[in-house]
Amino acid sequence: MSGADGAGASASALASLLAQDIHLHTSFSDDAVSPLPEVVAAAECRGLRRICISDHVRAATTSLPRYVAEVQAARLTTGVELLTGVEAKILDASGAVDVPADLTGIDRVLIADHQFPGESGPARPDVIAARIAAGELGAAEAVETLVEATCAAIRSVHGPVLAHLFSLLPKIGLTEADVPEPLVAALADTAARFDAILDVNEKWRCPSPAVVRRFLAAGVEVAAGSDSHRAQTVGRFAWVSATLTRAAADPWTGSLPGPGAVSSSQPLPAPLAADRPTAGA
Repeated sequence: MSGADGAGASASALASLLAQDIHLHTSFSDDAVSPLPEVVAAAECRGLRRICISDHVRAATTSLPRYVAEVQAARLTTGVELLTGVEAKILDASGAVDVPADLTGIDRVLIADHQFPGESGPARPDVIAARIAAGELGAAEAVETLVEATCAAIRSVHGPVLAHLFSLLPKIGLTEADVPEPLVAALADTAARFDAILDVNEKWRCPSPAVVRRFLAAGVEVAAGSDSHRAQTVGRFAWVSATLTRAAADPWTGSLPGPGAVSSSQPLPAPLAADRPTAGA
């Protein structure tokens, strides 16, 4: 489709994507402040049709039954489709994910690169950055480990969502330009095979339009995620909207642009000051 009809279809597709929020938190997460009813009310006010509650868990988390029950109860009182999700970090190079053994009632597992997935367990990003800077760990090796662990994590859980993909890279002194195209392709293809969703994340401003294009070309579902930790920022997608617009504007060409290269001369908007990234997220 081309011309005015094509533009209208693109606008409609973008509006549909922005009518959901695949990644947001309630006070079940220890770093979030708004209880579930406030988050749902905010989604209603924003006109969202679907949200995925994505509270943080670890293997030792015991509150999942109460959390699932509250989301199920909230479904009875709202017209917004509510998905029950959890967000957990990749633990190690094998792709193990830090989730409880019993995920009954959980629709989606958000896989997060909160720490570096090392051979012996999660490593702090600053430690990995120092090792790379000192020449003890090659950038290429670090990137390959991260991508392979992410692929393995996708294969290991039901209903995978790639949460803020590549948000770890700046923390270890690298960028998306350090990720070779074959690794991006392998990750996108794995996501497509296992029906993973790509979270285009407002809070962390990643992944880039180029990476989103590659995932779209592989047939991966992409979704807007505010990564909101307070009701006021649910469904607020200034950066995501600009990124998805760019990703849809240019077809995948088979290569990633260099650092800073984008398909538009207009700068991407900064995230809202109320929900900027914090060190412990």
